[in-house]
Amino acid sequence: MEALATQDLSHEARVLRWRDLRTAWKKLGNSGPGSSRASWERFRTASESVYEHCRPYLEAQAVERAANHRQREQLCRTLEDFLDQADWEHMDWKQVIRAQREIRATWSDSTPPEGRHGKDLEQRFQAAMRRLDGQPAQERSRNLAHKHELIAQVKALAEEPDPDRAIEETKRLQQT
Repeated sequence: MEALATQDLSHEARVLRWRDLRTAWKKLGNSGPGSSRASWERFRTASESVYEHCRPYLEAQAVERAANHRQREQLCRTLEDFLDQADWEHMDWKQVIRAQREIRATWSDSTPPEGRHGKDLEQRFQAAMRRLDGQPAQERSRNLAHKHELIAQVKALAEEPDPDRAIEETKRLQQT
């Protein structure tokens, strides 16, 4: 730990090594040759010194994690509000598909928060995306059923004895 304070390492590498050394010390427990109070004080002092070198980096990481959490929280809230207020009967489906891609990209680009809060947000986001993904799928199914219905109607018009009526009806069906 004492050597770590002066080693030329990146902030991230120093923090990782600091955490590894603290974990290793804890695994040693309170028995054996390294268990004296003087050894513990020496280790603790060195650990605090390394921590002071790492503090600005750790604080910056905490600020970034908090910002990412807020960003993901806002994204979930915006998505949920949209889903709750959407008028699916009069939706611009191309815009919905584009929004799905953009939302997923924004979510992927932000660093996930750690711990339970990160898992909770991930589950919340995935639940909202499943709701959103289901809407275009339903619309595609409705459109496909409508197309099959139109095809059947046009095929039936081939049997129409009055060709002028068949042509007019086909033109009308093309408008729907």
